[in-house]
Amino acid sequence: MTIKTSTFGRVELSGNEAARFRRHMTEDKPNPQAQASLVRGRVVLRQISYQAEQEALLKILELGKQQFEEELTAKALPQYEQDDGPLTAEQMRQINLLTSLANKSGSVRSNLFPMKSLSQHDC
Repeated sequence: MTIKTSTFGRVELSGNEAARFRRHMTEDKPNPQAQASLVRGRVVLRQISYQAEQEALLKILELGKQQFEEELTAKALPQYEQDDGPLTAEQMRQINLLTSLANKSGSVRSNLFPMKSLSQHDC
């Protein structure tokens, strides 16, 4: 008779709760008011999606595709502050020193992917 949850939203039921949940999923009838609410919600979602699509198309015609994409990118993607650029040789030396103390390989990758493999593929 336990209910456990995790950080990622997983729920585990056991005992009476698990048995009741199984019965509820197989035997209980859906609430008619909840079903009607779900139908209304889906209709509203379709209307909102259609309106948003129409507004986007009008905006593209007004601004042009490239400017629209630039505006959308600026609004939709997170805007981060510019960093100080690449790490200095001294910073890399300190990182290598600390990682060599922390792990046996004692190496740090400067790039996640080898540059050769990126140049071979047109992204």
